[in-house]
Amino acid sequence: LSAPVPRGRKGKKMKNQLSPPELKNADWLAHCNPEVVLQDDSYKKHLKQHCNK
Repeated sequence: LSAPVPRGRKGKKMKNQLSPPELKNADWLAHCNPEVVLQDDSYKKHLKQHCNK
């Protein structure tokens, strides 16, 4: 064998650059109020059950 054989886990790949958040398609956020959605008790229960999966 001329090349060394890798052993163990592969290392994590580094990200080249941190990309800024994409604000082009964020116009829906101006008229969306998450507080209204979180008033629903059944949806709150759903989120609590699935938030730590």
